Amino acid sequence: MKHKSGLIGFSYLTGLICASFINIAASFVLAAALIIAAVILSLRKKKAILPVILFTVSAAMAVSGIYTLICYVPLMDLNGKTRDIQGTITELKPYSGDKASYTVKTVIDGTEASVVFFGIDCGGKIGDKVSFTAVLTKITDNSNFAEESYYRSRGIFLKAQSVSGFSAVQGRSPNIKALLTSFGDYIENKIRLSLSGEEGALLKAMFLGDKSDLNASLSNNIKRCGISHFTAVSGLHLTVISHILMSILSLIPICRNRKIKFGLLTALILFFMLFFRLSMSVARAGIMLIMFYGSEVVMRKSSALSSMGIAVLIITLIQPYACMDIGFLLSVTGTLGVAVISPYFCEKLKKTAFYGIKTAAVSTLCATVTTFPLSCIFFGGFSTMGILVNLLIYPLFLAALICMVLFTLTCGFGTGFLLPAGLMAKAMIFIINFIGSFKYSYIAITNDTVSAICVLSVVFIAAVYFIFRSRRETVTAFILAFAVAAGSVTVLHISETGKARLILYSDGDHPCVIIENDGSRVICAGSDSPDIMEYIEKYMEYRFLDKVNSMIILNQDHNYLDKFRKIPCDMLILPDENTHSENHTGNIILTKDGNSLILNVKGINISVSAAGDPIDGDINIIYGYKKVFSELSGKTMFSHSRMYGENYYGINFYYEQAEFYITGKGYIERLKG
Repeated sequence: MKHKSGLIGFSYLTGLICASFINIAASFVLAAALIIAAVILSLRKKKAILPVILFTVSAAMAVSGIYTLICYVPLMDLNGKTRDIQGTITELKPYSGDKASYTVKTVIDGTEASVVFFGIDCGGKIGDKVSFTAVLTKITDNSNFAEESYYRSRGIFLKAQSVSGFSAVQGRSPNIKALLTSFGDYIENKIRLSLSGEEGALLKAMFLGDKSDLNASLSNNIKRCGISHFTAVSGLHLTVISHILMSILSLIPICRNRKIKFGLLTALILFFMLFFRLSMSVARAGIMLIMFYGSEVVMRKSSALSSMGIAVLIITLIQPYACMDIGFLLSVTGTLGVAVISPYFCEKLKKTAFYGIKTAAVSTLCATVTTFPLSCIFFGGFSTMGILVNLLIYPLFLAALICMVLFTLTCGFGTGFLLPAGLMAKAMIFIINFIGSFKYSYIAITNDTVSAICVLSVVFIAAVYFIFRSRRETVTAFILAFAVAAGSVTVLHISETGKARLILYSDGDHPCVIIENDGSRVICAGSDSPDIMEYIEKYMEYRFLDKVNSMIILNQDHNYLDKFRKIPCDMLILPDENTHSENHTGNIILTKDGNSLILNVKGINISVSAAGDPIDGDINIIYGYKKVFSELSGKTMFSHSRMYGENYYGINFYYEQAEFYITGKGYIERLKG
């Protein structure tokens, strides 16, 4: 069977992805059914492809169920409980204000676990022993960041809150990961000292994946241009670096021996894998590259599909939840487009003028098409200028990356390499800001239906390839799937007509209420707290918004009003102002009276008011605390869970972050939270 490693790897990944959408019992039942089907098919027809696929998918679903029962379920029983934690720091990220985020590997009630928390920077390092007492809570997604899926794909399910008694003791032996992390921090500081401003921030993002210094405008335009993969250290970085290293080693006489060259190259690839913090996409690329160069040593031709299948299988066997990692899935699908699909089209090109540019364009187009469904699912949209910007940016990115690799290999002493890298960064920033400023450079989409269609399109393409084993049928499947996905985007905009979106966030004391309807956005901040301010900024960045229609602030409890005034909006209503707007954009009527607000959308009154003086509406959002408040007739009531207990005076939604659809009849449809 040709490409059998690829077949097994992708079948196993498909099984894990399917298992992630259903419960444990259903996973085992479906796994058993698939095994029975595989046995029946294998008895009827020998050397059939389908039984192998069914058996591998079944094995993956069973493994996912077992892993969930052993490693995930016991930890979920600890949600909300206080425990004394003793463990080892495996990840550490310093922040400004003497703060840091920690990942600690420990054993809790007999189950091995990793816990994340944000606290004071104690000056500890990776490998140090720590102890503390904390309340353990389940990691959950929020409106701006898929936190649960991000950490879950890394085998981290709990975060620590209300941390007390924190202490750290230096580890006994040198830790390779800690040394490489310190070396990475050293290189980062050298870049910051040598290149200030946007150029240094962009180079840090593109080479180290550290986007903390990117300003909001540049970060937003990078997303709009469809080049976020350049600022997330991935397989692309490691592939380019490996070619650079291969070219350097070819100049060394001793490396004329294939085995010596392969040994040194493998060591350097492993070095950069650890240097880049061993992300899923980097691990995938590293395994593929080692296999590719290793095939030359044993004089065998390497298949991109087989290498990728083995890499996928190794990663997912180690961590079954890796199938939920966004970067890993995009890396796999992008590599599928570049290494498997694009060669078919490139063979059709004649080697005439601009042949290199043509092949680069074809590879970029194939990568864009193969990653399109996942981009729509995970990022809620796609860049209309992505292919163009990638073609313009890639040569500059490649030149900058070569300079940064040489700078790193000289241990930061080759500062002369930073000058050309800075010039490349400046050119990239100009292109990004220029193209990203166009209104329709990015189209945002949302809807579970579109997400399902995109997932099915990927499964359909894979099935066509493995069943027919023909490039022609596979390419036809790609074109068809792309047409269906693009059509579903059009249907989405039609299907969302007639619905308003209600987004809720709470800082624990006051709410932030956002209404989206007919292209209009109204934000109501319960107070001028910095937490609500940060949430609004992230919301606008995530939605690629330059401004909102209205901003209403109900209470002034902090000194952040000046910052709220800087948020671009058509109408700003401060705590000491009252208003009534009948003809507001998006058919939303506003009525503010003191520290209360009524928003009328689609004939539904949504009230935001304090528990001490509540206002009755169809949907009531209560903030603050009062032991007894008058019962309200509204059929839907919201409150932060910290304020009131279960079923208190008819409250039927408790939230920290949540999103809902509101139809013309006042029907509430929960989206997330």
